[in-house]
This record gives sequence, C-alpha cells and structure tokens, in this order.
Amino acid sequence: YAVGTAHGFTLFNYKQNRMLTVKCTLDPA
Repeated sequence: YAVGTAHGFTLFNYKQNRMLTVKCTLDPA
C-alpha cells in the first residue's frame, strides 16, 4: 500500500516538479 501510494505520488510529484528536477540535475551545484 505504502509502496503503491509512494510510487503514484512520486510520479505525480515528478511530473509537476519535472522542471525543478531537471534544473537540479543540470545544475552542478
């Protein structure tokens, strides 16, 4: 249950913060 919820939340959060994640990944800092 926790895994499924976490996975779904991660996917949703990742899609919403995709730009933020990409920027962090591209940013060496």
